[in-house]
Amino acid sequence: MTHHVETKAAAEPQVMPPCQYTCPLHQDIRGYIALVAQGRLDEAAALIRETNPLPSICGTICAHPCESKCRRLAVDDALSIRGLKRYVMENAPNPYATKKPAPPKGKKVAIIGSGPAGLTAAHDLAMMGYTVTVFERTEDFGGAVRWGVPSYRLPLETIKKDIEAIAALGVEFKANMDLGKNLTIDDLEKQGYEAIILSMGLPDSRGLPIPNNNHKDVLMALPFLRAAREGKSLIRKGANVVVVGSGNVAMDVARTARRLGAGKIRIACLEKRHEMPASPWEIEEALEEGIEMEHCGWGPNAVMVDSSGRITGLQCRECVCVFDENKRFNPKYNDQNLSIAEGDTIIFAIGQGAIINYLKDMNVALNERGQLIVNPKTFMTSRKGVFSCGEVAKGPGLAVEAMAHARKAAKAVAAYLEGKPVPEEEPIVCLPELEEGVRSEVKHQDRQELHLLEVEERINNFTPIETGFTPEEAVREARRCLSCGAGAEWIRGKCAFCLNCVRVCPFGVPVVTPAGRVDIRFEQCQACGICYPACPGDAIGFRMTGVAEVQPRMQLALKEAKSHKKAGPVILVLYCDFDAYDVTNLRQVMKEKHKGTALVSLPCLAKMKALDVLKAFEYGADGVLVIGCPNNDCAYPNGKEWAAKHVAEAKRLLGEMGLDGRVEMQFISGIKLDEFDKAVAEFAKKVKAATAAPAK
Repeated sequence: MTHHVETKAAAEPQVMPPCQYTCPLHQDIRGYIALVAQGRLDEAAALIRETNPLPSICGTICAHPCESKCRRLAVDDALSIRGLKRYVMENAPNPYATKKPAPPKGKKVAIIGSGPAGLTAAHDLAMMGYTVTVFERTEDFGGAVRWGVPSYRLPLETIKKDIEAIAALGVEFKANMDLGKNLTIDDLEKQGYEAIILSMGLPDSRGLPIPNNNHKDVLMALPFLRAAREGKSLIRKGANVVVVGSGNVAMDVARTARRLGAGKIRIACLEKRHEMPASPWEIEEALEEGIEMEHCGWGPNAVMVDSSGRITGLQCRECVCVFDENKRFNPKYNDQNLSIAEGDTIIFAIGQGAIINYLKDMNVALNERGQLIVNPKTFMTSRKGVFSCGEVAKGPGLAVEAMAHARKAAKAVAAYLEGKPVPEEEPIVCLPELEEGVRSEVKHQDRQELHLLEVEERINNFTPIETGFTPEEAVREARRCLSCGAGAEWIRGKCAFCLNCVRVCPFGVPVVTPAGRVDIRFEQCQACGICYPACPGDAIGFRMTGVAEVQPRMQLALKEAKSHKKAGPVILVLYCDFDAYDVTNLRQVMKEKHKGTALVSLPCLAKMKALDVLKAFEYGADGVLVIGCPNNDCAYPNGKEWAAKHVAEAKRLLGEMGLDGRVEMQFISGIKLDEFDKAVAEFAKKVKAATAAPAK
């Protein structure tokens, strides 16, 4: 059984955890976090890459809207979803395992632009079997993330990993190909391209029509950021800079200016501090780096220039409100209240656009504002066979939103090429919030935060400021996941209505309905698994990765252990995935260290059945050592106690068969390898003695 079925993200796309529902790409977040918790990093990477063609980029800079809807927020704090994605892509042994596209269809698609949207469309269409070429106007690929995101946030090597993986699908990349200059749509059609996708992004910075806005020391955000990416500076050292803008690009500009040696750096924007659209962490980090924000809530009125022609500052007027009563952008000012944001360099970071008037000469219609006219369902422009996606079509937003838009466009293009209607989107439903009675029983666990370089270490250079999780931190963070919707499910035909599940669940999830039925409310289930082995009729299924297939995994592990033909008894060690075992790379180190011993994990031993232990002997084990989490480390209420009960039941049954001394349970931290080694060695001696003694 694969993780796709176990997590039900593929089988039941209409019911999603809030994180997956909120993610524009609808990634199976729950699924890959469960795999991280179990140390199955290659599988986690494969699951991430099923829906995300830019996993390393997103793992580094995604604004992670998914975290804002994490149901753990109602308990303590959201999971670090982005941080775990980054951990997987940086630590999996083979994170970019080769993907196999569909058989070639013999049809060519041209994509104009290599930003997140263009790359996503290229990936998806290549996987469908189309021959894809990406045309990029600059000398390198990545679009906005290549030229507009500073390297202290996103290293070039990270971008290249994702692009190389897309190229490995057979996608061809051509640089220095600028539509409207050395490339036309007619040219592409003559070359046999049956569909063309315009995904040029919004590469032009916007300024404001205020006095002296054409001064040589008035700069635009994107050229400034691009120059920094190229190792150049458009400002002099010690320049006092006023950055106009309140979004993430403005924060990038200000923090880049700091690294280029600017003196005072001030933000001036219409919004007050609490209204700024920049991500809260971007604002906080900018403040840490000495960026001043006293002119938030002030609108630019004029660039002030002295008699010698030098800029002295930005005159601002008080902004009374940014939006009108209909929540439309419609700033209102108090012209009587003026203030000067002092500085000798002004950088506008107030928005971006695309200058695409040349498209009219290619029979592609624009509206009165110079924007592309695109059919929202077919993604086709006014010219047959020419499509558009990403920010140039939908407007500015998050990179992951542009990627999701491109995914829909790729499906529409495929439908066009095959002469079929655009497929309807399958409706999806979000799991509801956790009930108070369930929330109150969830164990509090501190969020593992990603680490930043200290301010003095980072402000004078472009070294990446964020360091990823250690293995221990990643496992601890992954085990905080509530596995929403991936727990127990009631199997109607097997249920004897014994009500064991109702009695044992520490969260009160199973209930008896007014009709006298049992309802295991999967939308409230915390996936502790205590009910799973407690059901005498095997009427409870379990969706979480690593549970349903434990017996086949035991059989395989024991077969491999016996193949080593090691002297002495064959021991099966069952241990908890949710202890921090992967801190020490148990699956690699311990497998070598304990050749001839079968090692099998479960995501919490409370999910282990006495039958699982008994089956081990049927599969050839001479003894079973169960190693659980010590003290109160178990993530679930009473998990340790229930695991001990199932071991005791197995021991009792084996004792009745004359097999005393063959099962033992110990509680050892996964970090303490010496104790683990000692426990295995001592238990093997006991089993050897027990197997040598005559059966009672």
